Amino acid sequence: MTVGTGVTVRRATISGASAPRRRQAAHRLLRALLAELLGCPVPDLVLERRVCPGCGGPHGRPRVRHPSTTLEFSLAHSGREALVAVADGIRVGVDLQVVSARRDLDRLARRILAPSEREQVATLAAPDQHRAVLGAWARTEACLKACGIGLEVPLADLRTGPPAAGPRPVEVLGHRMTVENLVTDRAEYVAALACGLQ
Repeated sequence: MTVGTGVTVRRATISGASAPRRRQAAHRLLRALLAELLGCPVPDLVLERRVCPGCGGPHGRPRVRHPSTTLEFSLAHSGREALVAVADGIRVGVDLQVVSARRDLDRLARRILAPSEREQVATLAAPDQHRAVLGAWARTEACLKACGIGLEVPLADLRTGPPAAGPRPVEVLGHRMTVENLVTDRAEYVAALACGLQ
């Protein structure tokens, strides 16, 4: 699917009995999409990590080293689903979360939501609270991936807000972007996409 202006998003069910096998399957999906968009064989595709802007380590946002391109991409996988976003010249971040009752919802909400956002979530029915908090986590992760800064920013300061129709503007450490919920055809997942502004 294409979202907004020129962002390609692809979702797929991934197989594998173990988490490492599903991770490998997600990376194959990413490489196949990049090779398709670049018109090159998958084996010719070389990916690398940028330098982290926070610490200078070799774990910043990923990029295509060969062939030369301005494509930016992001990968997420959770449970048995994978999600890839690719855009030309625009930073992207994507995240996908399984809506699972096993998580400590209150702890996550305190970590990622501002007090006013927690108050909003508290007014929802219990199943909707769970989905709202995990949706906020997906939006937060998508923004952090688009910036390439990891978990260095106080997460409650991010203010990705409650679910809303369409993209909403946010700013993370000087990076202006939009973030939006992605509609998935699987009720047990929430997903989000963040795109840098030119």
